[in-house]
Amino acid sequence: MAVRIQREERAEGLKVRIEGALSIYEVARCKEELLECLDGEGALEIDLGGLEECDLPGLQLLLGCRKSGLQRGKKVCFTNVPSPVRSVAENAGVPEKIFL
Repeated sequence: MAVRIQREERAEGLKVRIEGALSIYEVARCKEELLECLDGEGALEIDLGGLEECDLPGLQLLLGCRKSGLQRGKKVCFTNVPSPVRSVAENAGVPEKIFL
């Protein structure tokens, strides 16, 4: 299943919803689109509730996006984090607080 990214402008910033499978096969295609989301004003909320699958490269993309946002002084948060993302993060040793 391909990944789909939807954007929703809000007063406090941008909400991005990711749906489908965020895997090694989709990371390159999604990287630029997610990084473009950091160009706007305000915070960035990344809603992961639609993800059905996520592997380590997908997790690395999400964490890299968060890091890039923080380096730009933006608030970046993840919401509706599903079990596939939590599982990969736990196996990779990523602290749970990243997703709070």
